[in-house]
Amino acid sequence: MTPTVTTSITEDVFQRALTGEVFIMRCTDLSADVAQVVRWRIARIFTKITSIPSSAEDITAKTASVRPDVIEKVNRRLRISFSRWPISAKYFATLISDTCAKSKLIQRFRYPILIPPSVDPVEWIEFSPPHKDSWYGYPKETVNLWLACSSAKEAGLQIFLNSIDTVMRFKTGLGKNAGVYGTLEEPKVCDQFPPMKCTPETGEVLIFCTDALHSSLPNTGLQTRIAIDYRVIDRRVASKRSQWNNGVGRFFLPVTTVLRCPPILESILLSDNPVSRRITQFY
Repeated sequence: MTPTVTTSITEDVFQRALTGEVFIMRCTDLSADVAQVVRWRIARIFTKITSIPSSAEDITAKTASVRPDVIEKVNRRLRISFSRWPISAKYFATLISDTCAKSKLIQRFRYPILIPPSVDPVEWIEFSPPHKDSWYGYPKETVNLWLACSSAKEAGLQIFLNSIDTVMRFKTGLGKNAGVYGTLEEPKVCDQFPPMKCTPETGEVLIFCTDALHSSLPNTGLQTRIAIDYRVIDRRVASKRSQWNNGVGRFFLPVTTVLRCPPILESILLSDNPVSRRITQFY
């Protein structure tokens, strides 16, 4: 079982994803650039926290050799930084076809997640156990766009097929990360559904319904896994839910609005230019 390859997110792909089909977009020059920018930003934060020189090219190795509490500090700083630096939102918006974009909303900002290598499940940083995003408030009709910013050969996602329409009992507030993701009351429920293990390469994008049961795969490799994702919902879904309708503008924006944002990706990739210098000074 492997994801279906697609070149863009059309209305047909969006609707098929909501039924449980998993898609993948292969790496392009643009997706590789976005992944590089994300690693570059992480490298700057990592260097500030640890005083260890690092770059976009070696950040996955450098972060794999530090203590877990250092990774937690980096992850906390990333949440703050990317809330002010939503550069990747426009890239994800460009994946959506013009006809589909007219009726879709996308998250304003997301932050990357670092999962360093570990053989002990207790030490997994930011590991998410099997869960559905609807357990913590997202509409069931939400599609996730998941970009691998580093190779995920030994640490990717696990999506449980045919699990969308199954009601599962879950609990929150118990154990590491349970308060964030929720955990199944009966973990053996996962055995009912065939798992699709997705290990995308750098620059590849996974597309799947967030109400399909899914989880992180443990990082059994030697490098830190870095990924960033954005959720997309239909305007009609948001309008039916007052909390989501009120959140539009704060948490979600129309895809067409995001696409009109000034193009700053190219400026940031160039090291010596006014935009890059302003961003460097700001951070």
